Amino acid sequence: SEKDSIGPIHQQGGENKSAKSKSKQRLLLSANKTICFVSVDIGMGSDLLTSRVIKRIADLLPSDDGNRPLCHLENTSISGTHTHSGPGGFLQYTLYQITSLGFSPETFDTLVEGISQSIYRAYR
Repeated sequence: SEKDSIGPIHQQGGENKSAKSKSKQRLLLSANKTICFVSVDIGMGSDLLTSRVIKRIADLLPSDDGNRPLCHLENTSISGTHTHSGPGGFLQYTLYQITSLGFSPETFDTLVEGISQSIYRAYR
């Protein structure tokens, strides 16, 4: 699918800015295998982000024939474009929280919902 807007995401620290991130998603479906891949304008993906998106996607998409969620841990990848101008505060790793002045539930939840909706739009 084409680029989808995820934002607005509120930046932390300094000025209170809002920014819109973009994502490109590919949902590859075949009779034997499904691959869910999303590239997002963020520094990187994370385990927590991926697991929460998978959980949200289970509410939006049907299961495969074996009652397994269409997107699951073994077939889903969330990749960051490695931009240094994207939002911070969404990674669960302490080192990365230092530069963004801590974890931001608002940023995290916005990314989870935006990425999930991107995958849903690719599916439709």
